[in-house]
Amino acid sequence: MITVLMGAPGAGKTTWVRNNAQNEVILSSEAVRIYKTDIDIGSFMDGLRVKGFKAVKEGKSIIVDATNTIQAHRLYWLKVSKLPKMPNRLIVFNTPLTHLLQAQTIREFPAADNIVKEHYRRLNRSLNTIKIEGWDEIEIIDRMSKRCSIVKKRDLNRTFNETT
Repeated sequence: MITVLMGAPGAGKTTWVRNNAQNEVILSSEAVRIYKTDIDIGSFMDGLRVKGFKAVKEGKSIIVDATNTIQAHRLYWLKVSKLPKMPNRLIVFNTPLTHLLQAQTIREFPAADNIVKEHYRRLNRSLNTIKIEGWDEIEIIDRMSKRCSIVKKRDLNRTFNETT
């Protein structure tokens, strides 16, 4: 299984991994936030993609713990899941901006407000389009309404048409 987490910094992705990961290979972009200017972000993320690709090729399940608010980043993992026909799912952390910004105040290595706001905007713009990207399953953890919904692939087209 390829599990891709999507959410702005402070949305609870890493906490979800700590509470739910079992034997998966964890691919975390947390070092980008921690080391900020001391890291070549492009090279670091390329390294994560290579590590993930190798793990999937070996038949291992992975969890991608990164913001993934850019469609091309999500589609990369979706494409990787098709090579060995491994099931995939996207878990979206829909979190209020006020909560995201507040979360930064208690972090040892906070993300800058402008970064948090940009990821928040991109996530909200993507909420309808993710339904047509091709995921086997999408789970939306909606911290605004304190609800969680799971939509399977067979229901994605119907759900998308009902909400547009």
